[in-house]
Amino acid sequence: MNKLLLAAIALSLSINILGSEKSIPKKTDYVDPLRAKFEASKPKPPMKGKFKPSEFDVIPLNSPVKGKLANFLLKLPPGFEVEDIKYRVQNASHILLKEKNYSPITLAETPVGKKLHIPLKDTTPGLYRLYVKVKPKDGSEERQYQTAYLDFVRFIVAENPNGVPMPDPTKNKATVGGIDSDRNGIRDDIQIWINEEFKDRPLVKLAMKQFAQARQLEILNTDNRMQSIEFSKQGLDAQECLDVVTKRTGIYLIKLHDEKLLNTKDRLSANIKSNSNFSGQSYSLAKDEEHSRSLCNF
Repeated sequence: MNKLLLAAIALSLSINILGSEKSIPKKTDYVDPLRAKFEASKPKPPMKGKFKPSEFDVIPLNSPVKGKLANFLLKLPPGFEVEDIKYRVQNASHILLKEKNYSPITLAETPVGKKLHIPLKDTTPGLYRLYVKVKPKDGSEERQYQTAYLDFVRFIVAENPNGVPMPDPTKNKATVGGIDSDRNGIRDDIQIWINEEFKDRPLVKLAMKQFAQARQLEILNTDNRMQSIEFSKQGLDAQECLDVVTKRTGIYLIKLHDEKLLNTKDRLSANIKSNSNFSGQSYSLAKDEEHSRSLCNF
């Protein structure tokens, strides 16, 4: 700014102060017009979550599921009658292999309420998502189940009670993916470690398995950059989940896990490539504890 103009402004302020001392507002009452304009222009805080919670609720009845049938209770408000209902099921670790087609299903009337008996084509142990759409009889539009942060219901397919055998070390280290005999997205040696290490902490065990699945996908999908980025975001979601379940001490468990996961030169190289793919991307942290918990798949 021109020095002469600055001097003129300073002189004008001095005259005003000397000539009209009483007109100067008290500091506690004064609101800078520029500050007021700035505050008014700031965007309003975002609404909690991104979905409007559904009028109806879907509640898992047999999670973990042992078998080929997952059962859910459909809770409806008074006067809500169902014309038809559709569903689809997705393995939570196969985000990019999402089946978009919904299948019709019939509600089962039971003494305790209306139930959904969902047949499972894939019974691989792990975390699953159920998406439900309901069309009311009143002719209004079809509605998808959702909460403030989720548009699906979570359930678990139980593991084989005998677990998985410890793999041969040489064969397990021969590839980046290693051996995953039950095809649940977690390397067998890491799954055995998680089951043993966290057997007395069930929620931490589930969070660690979610994280292990995400990290395995990260190092196995580095050749497709867009998929690699998507799986890296899944890994960050899993970290948020683990952090809230462990009361913000998950970083230590992540370090322990990655020491076991990245135990060969090829696995380390795959991790470096995954990090390189994600370079320059952004990730929004959870807004609150409820949001963090919504990122858990269990």
